[in-house]
Amino acid sequence: MAVFEQKLIRPIFKFSNYHTFKFSNHQHISKLAHQQIVKMKTFEPNLKDLDIDQLTEFLTDFVTEKRLERIKEVASKRTRHFAVALENLFQGHNASAVLRTCDCFGIQNVFAIENVNKFQPNEEIALGAEKWLNISHFNDDKSVEKCYAELRRQGYRIAATTPHGNPVPVDEIDVSQPLALVFGTEKEGLSEQALKGADITVALPMYGFTESFNISVSAALFMQKVIDKSIAQRVDRFIDIKDQQELVAQWILKTVSDPEGLLKKFREMHGA
Repeated sequence: MAVFEQKLIRPIFKFSNYHTFKFSNHQHISKLAHQQIVKMKTFEPNLKDLDIDQLTEFLTDFVTEKRLERIKEVASKRTRHFAVALENLFQGHNASAVLRTCDCFGIQNVFAIENVNKFQPNEEIALGAEKWLNISHFNDDKSVEKCYAELRRQGYRIAATTPHGNPVPVDEIDVSQPLALVFGTEKEGLSEQALKGADITVALPMYGFTESFNISVSAALFMQKVIDKSIAQRVDRFIDIKDQQELVAQWILKTVSDPEGLLKKFREMHGA
């Protein structure tokens, strides 16, 4: 992690013997350090009605030039053209692996349906990927219905992944329009409601005796397929400049140790 110019996360990690530190040994982490980590991962800045250009310019004083360039580079490759929805995953390592894959492929929007199983990524596997993504949670009795309604509100065509029935082969999916891929639990797959409510069902090619891939593997393969096809067809999948600038501001705020304080200072300076 880069060293920043003001109160950032790295300075709080000072150990007498670096080589003996283990993340599983919480005695080596101060209470303050733990609070800082949780805060960084859970903080969702509300930038509504703020001048993003002014905010970004203000925030650049609190991050190194190298770090800022990296943030801008990643933001320029982000996409909302594709989204991923996960229904009731109960194994944290699989949820975490999917989040890492979304981040690696630049897929910004993730939707977690958790009316049965709470969406709980494993931090050691996710490696912080969740803090760079926009994760929407749906956790009541109408979770599938509400999630699908939100996906459609954002313009997505919903593709439920399943090897059963008569799914469309992944290579035949239309990627010219926004597409949300929906994945189910590790054992049972998607619920009947999730399957019936989708616009289409889609499947990966299978050539062996095993019925399906592991959920994290399946998600990675589907994402690779649709991203590759969008590249081959020259689909403009990246977010626009305005969206990039907002992400840059959000990510800087998720990197510093006192994001609320900085936002308050900015609002005071600009009367926002």
